[in-house]
Amino acid sequence: MKRFLTFLLLLFTLGLSAQQSELIQLRGRLMERGSERPIVSAILSLEPSTPLPEYSALQAVSDDRGHFVLAAPRGKYSLVLQYQGQRQTLLGALELTEPRDLGVLHPEIARQLSAVEVTAQAPAVRYQGSRVVFSGSQWKQAAGGTALTMLRQLPGITQHGDQLPQLYGFTEMAIYVDGRSTSHAPTGSVLAFLQNLPMEQVESIELILQPMGSFDRAPGINIRRRRQLKDMMLLFGQGSLIQQHYLSGNLGLRLDLERGRHRGYGYYSLSARHRLETTDLTLAGRHYQDRLEQRPRLVQQLGLGDELRLTEEQHLGLQLLYTRTGDKVYQAGSEPRQLEAQQLYTTLYHQLQREHFVWETSAELSLHGDELSYPGRQLDGAPAGMADNSLERRERSTLYQFKSAIGAMLTESLQLSTGVELQGLGYRHRYQREREDGRASEHYLRGFATLNQTVGAFSWELSLSLLKEHRRIEPAAPSGTPALDYKQDKLYFTPSFFLAYQLAPRHRLELQLLSDKERPQLGKLMPYEGSVSSHLSRTGNPELRTALWHQLQLAYSYRRAARLELSYRDTRHPLVEALDGLTLRPTNLDYTRYLRALIALPVPIRQAKGFSWWTQTYLVGQRQWDAGSVLGTPFSSVTNAGYLMHKHQLGLADSWYLDLSFTYYSALRYQLFAMQPQYFVDASLSHVRGPLRIELSAHDLFGTNKARGRYDVGATQLDFVRKWYTPQVALSFYYSFGSRKLKENKMHQEAQSDRLRSGADDGLQLTTGR
Repeated sequence: MKRFLTFLLLLFTLGLSAQQSELIQLRGRLMERGSERPIVSAILSLEPSTPLPEYSALQAVSDDRGHFVLAAPRGKYSLVLQYQGQRQTLLGALELTEPRDLGVLHPEIARQLSAVEVTAQAPAVRYQGSRVVFSGSQWKQAAGGTALTMLRQLPGITQHGDQLPQLYGFTEMAIYVDGRSTSHAPTGSVLAFLQNLPMEQVESIELILQPMGSFDRAPGINIRRRRQLKDMMLLFGQGSLIQQHYLSGNLGLRLDLERGRHRGYGYYSLSARHRLETTDLTLAGRHYQDRLEQRPRLVQQLGLGDELRLTEEQHLGLQLLYTRTGDKVYQAGSEPRQLEAQQLYTTLYHQLQREHFVWETSAELSLHGDELSYPGRQLDGAPAGMADNSLERRERSTLYQFKSAIGAMLTESLQLSTGVELQGLGYRHRYQREREDGRASEHYLRGFATLNQTVGAFSWELSLSLLKEHRRIEPAAPSGTPALDYKQDKLYFTPSFFLAYQLAPRHRLELQLLSDKERPQLGKLMPYEGSVSSHLSRTGNPELRTALWHQLQLAYSYRRAARLELSYRDTRHPLVEALDGLTLRPTNLDYTRYLRALIALPVPIRQAKGFSWWTQTYLVGQRQWDAGSVLGTPFSSVTNAGYLMHKHQLGLADSWYLDLSFTYYSALRYQLFAMQPQYFVDASLSHVRGPLRIELSAHDLFGTNKARGRYDVGATQLDFVRKWYTPQVALSFYYSFGSRKLKENKMHQEAQSDRLRSGADDGLQLTTGR
């Protein structure tokens, strides 16, 4: 570990040796001529009249209001715009001697591209403030697919099955759509939305490595949808067959429609999944096997949305996501169980956007209910007078949230964002046999404010958050037993700070301090015991505490792609699950701390007409300290862990694409479980022909991924092996068609795309060619 950190610091020192010249700021705003809409995610380039070897990449990306900021040394330049495959010169002779504000620029966007000559490919990776924006050539691998297809192509991002995307194999990502969080929507509904969002509707995808202000404190992905042509209709269908011990499949159909001031969509998807999973347990010399089969798991998902343009400055939107699940579960040595679940998530939002001011308001409501039953079986303890009672458990939860935020430019470079957020969550469960009825509720009020500014080569951001939390737990109790009542009121103050220094256009140094909390799920606070599998059970803990963490991070990036990162996190009262025999019980440790080092190296191998090959390598080293009391037993541990992902992406002739990746986790500690090394190989082959995309993919190609580990705390020593019966092989189809006007526009874009030229360092190149 010491050698690794020494090597990391050496690389930091090499990066800091870059020469820094005086940089002058150039500001402006892009508005589309005629419609007066902001031009979002356009690339602005300053091309010097005489070559500047250290400043060959002077570029910026317009934000969601069309604003852009460029920084360059003194000299004469041309200001060039790249947008949707087009390239045009906005200002041909621009002399930069002092900071300037160009005001509002009105370029004309040629929708049919018939008179536009494209001479270079749009860059793949850009900064927009502290966010990394992906566009241009990076989309080739996902052409004809969906937003979820694109997410799997992002550097350092992995996504498998029903899980949200992960960053560097460790951190679960938050998902945003047009800047609005989806954290309160069910995970399955979010994935279904992404799986049914065609790439034709995606403007850009932003990787948020430094979440601040109103963003969740976890790294996130923001998907910005395109602003389509008027009188547009697009129909998109997708389906797949999946073989993983059993055969599964899914179908989906989506319609996008824009008429007048309305922009709406609707989709429906149906999936039938079959899955087998086994866990072998060894406790005190005795062997157990938990066998879990889902045959079948039927999932129906519906999504509806509409956005109304009230004026050129105001938008009103409504979104509804509905999921219905029927799950028949077979466990070894027990009767089959039937799980019925329904989830409804809806959000209403309003946005008022002016040149130096934006006001956003949203209201969210999420309803969830599920019932667990044993069909055809009379359960012990059924209420008298009932001939048949197969229902064992019923759960209901309701979540609401109201949020309002205002952003304003205080000066030419200083921006203020402030807002308030109110959230409430109610949870209720009932055990029919015991006639138990328990309730839990949680409410919080949060205020936040963020200041950010860019001055020359420096960018900084300060975020303050104050949260008042009230939690009440009323556990279920048998008839005649006095009910318990747990109450908790807390006040949390969580500041965060971000500082970036542009050493040179290709070199960037970042320092960040983050702090936030992690609240336990209300279901884990209820002191009841439920079945996890045929041998494992779980009980709740109403005395769980909210975890609070602080993180300090130092990072250096080269060409906005290669990255070196050193971070330290201290978590107080982290949430873990302890084992008491074969019963899981959530509890808090005193602290968990880790020191983590990361190296990210995207490397282009070869780029030529009809062929591209580049690799990505991500290496993580971590040292972790855990301490506390587990069910009355003192516990402490020091663990060294590592992670490696190596990926090859090849673009072949005739729109064929091949991806190969290898992922390795060393021995590590997950909560209180000591895990053995795991590794697996993934592969995918895809082909795009017109509106059709075909993709053949395999996860854990050689079936090597098995979770092996040991729990050894206090009096419980348990060994386990979990198998998922991979490999998983999937054959997917995507097809899109729409109105004649849209098809003609797409054909022109594809024809122009064939004429693009790029250098050998595609994927890292930030200029429009040399």
